[in-house]
Amino acid sequence: MGPAFEIEQQAAPMMILQTKGLTKRYGELTIVDRVDLNVTAGTRHAIIGANGAGKSSLFHLITGRLNPTSGNVLFNGEDITGRSAHKVVKCGLSRSFQITNIFVELTARENLRLAFQAAYAYTSIWSGLKIMRASAEKAQALIESLRLHSVADQIAGTLSYGDQRRLEIGLALAAEPKLLLLDEPMAGMSQSAANEMLALLRAIPRSITLLLIEHDLDMVLKLSDHITVLHRGQVLAEGGPAEIQNDSRVQEAYLGKPIAPENLSALHA
Repeated sequence: MGPAFEIEQQAAPMMILQTKGLTKRYGELTIVDRVDLNVTAGTRHAIIGANGAGKSSLFHLITGRLNPTSGNVLFNGEDITGRSAHKVVKCGLSRSFQITNIFVELTARENLRLAFQAAYAYTSIWSGLKIMRASAEKAQALIESLRLHSVADQIAGTLSYGDQRRLEIGLALAAEPKLLLLDEPMAGMSQSAANEMLALLRAIPRSITLLLIEHDLDMVLKLSDHITVLHRGQVLAEGGPAEIQNDSRVQEAYLGKPIAPENLSALHA
């Protein structure tokens, strides 16, 4: 007889997002070149690369702001290639932008309440009242988790840059996404504000997958489970933080030449 028990095979990780041969050309110029990307559900996956590597264009292709020249985008196994940005959000994919994208004349609370209300369909005045009440409650919960309670009733345009960035991430979270794309969430921040943002991103539950572009490699290495490096529109390397940190191809792409292991801290400059 065989053993009294069998070692269970681990289930293959579920890919929440895949791109297959994703390409974008403008005439003779190729800005995204046959990119294969695999994002595992529940992970924190970073895309890094020098300016002009194609990172933001890749995000535009994934979120429906650009149509690819060729290739496919699959979300939860469903082909969403070419869908409009609005329809992509309805699938469960949300995004924050490199430049803050908030309603600057409304308060932080009103921004979040309206973002929640947008997800509902009004059928009567009574359903409208219920929606407004539910949206206000959800907005308050998000205000607490975003640590915006002290500025919740201030006009969004008067908030500090760091608070505006947190508010924008709140707007993306209000769509209750399965996958959240973040375009340089720490850009332009002081070190203390960047550390606060890192803590906020770490606190987002693993039921929401994070895919982010970020230039601050130190923060990327602290947050990410997996990293994809783009170079001139192509995938140069991918792997865990330790693999990427020690990859000579990545060092050369960033700094122009390989560097000694003892000088790897230069990658964080």
